[in-house]
Amino acid sequence: MASVYARKLSKGWFWYGCVSLKDGPPKKYNTGIETEPRYLKGGDGREFASPAKWPNYKKAMEAVKVAQKIVDSGKDPFRQEELNAESVEGLAKGYLDTRRSEGTDARVLYLHQSTVQFFLVNYAHRAAKSVTAADLLKFRTWLMDRGKVRRGVRIGDLSQVTINGHMTRLGAFLNFCGTIIGWKPPTIKRLKAKRTKPIRYYSGEECGRLLASAAKVTYNGEPLSWFLAFVLYTGMRKGEALSCEWSWVDYAANHILIPAMKSAQSRAVPIAEPLREILDRMPRTRARLFDNISNLHRGSGHLDDLYKKVQAEAKLEPLTLHDLRRTFIIQCLAAGIPLELVMQWVGHESDKTTLEYYTSFAKENHAALIGRVRFTVLPAG
Repeated sequence: MASVYARKLSKGWFWYGCVSLKDGPPKKYNTGIETEPRYLKGGDGREFASPAKWPNYKKAMEAVKVAQKIVDSGKDPFRQEELNAESVEGLAKGYLDTRRSEGTDARVLYLHQSTVQFFLVNYAHRAAKSVTAADLLKFRTWLMDRGKVRRGVRIGDLSQVTINGHMTRLGAFLNFCGTIIGWKPPTIKRLKAKRTKPIRYYSGEECGRLLASAAKVTYNGEPLSWFLAFVLYTGMRKGEALSCEWSWVDYAANHILIPAMKSAQSRAVPIAEPLREILDRMPRTRARLFDNISNLHRGSGHLDDLYKKVQAEAKLEPLTLHDLRRTFIIQCLAAGIPLELVMQWVGHESDKTTLEYYTSFAKENHAALIGRVRFTVLPAG
């Protein structure tokens, strides 16, 4: 049974760990984690408080529990070459705790947790310093072979974008390990991601039909067209739109200031006149614009289900809510709005991402685009 106790050395107080061995007496060792005495209030300075109230108690307990798991797996964590190398599992908890303390967005934190948990499947009890580039390649191959899983059943392959996302988050975790144990982690090249499906979007006429159909559907007493129009006129992601607060809306500056969420930096989206008319009609008795919409539970009243119903009524191709964000980007670029402005509005860090949408649009609209070119033809002679 793993346990810890404090011991005074010439250098100060340290936590000692005690782990159970399969053969022989329990193993006691110095964890290297410092602490200091805590005394009972009102005492004479010699009556110690419970060790659980001493500094770094939880950190020491976690380190000893990791050592106990390594022992239970049949390995020896007390070999000289492993004394200075902490396990991947032990560092993982510290990494996730650090991300939480930094106020990482819940969705981003969930992605980091998923990546770390996947890595722990095969590398939990490995010393972090023993992870090599070959291990990263094996992990990437494992992700590819695992694919998409739902309820324990494989339902498809992971895209190269998703694989690269996992590897980027794993790199962030290993860099964290490196700062803790003084180690330079290995790296591998990213996969060359290619879009396997064409970008889908609605034309201006189709957006009109969509909003007209959505105006007939209510969500907790309010037209669903308010939310869909908000996404179409701002290009926000679904999560950003649902999280949007009235404090973000600045009528004086005529923009909505979106704080850094999935995008690395905050961004401001101008308020179009049709959107302003909708905002003027919406109630301001709540903190968020769309607090009436719940996107947590599936069912007949779920946002995505009502959205599909609206599309069917309007006889439109069933596009996702994220495709409305793509529609905003394409319509802005098609209207001649400079690329740099559109990138700022939607939070794209690379112009390649934004240009990909316009290229998809241009391939289908060559005649319309060339029709915009006009020259003055002077009469002959």
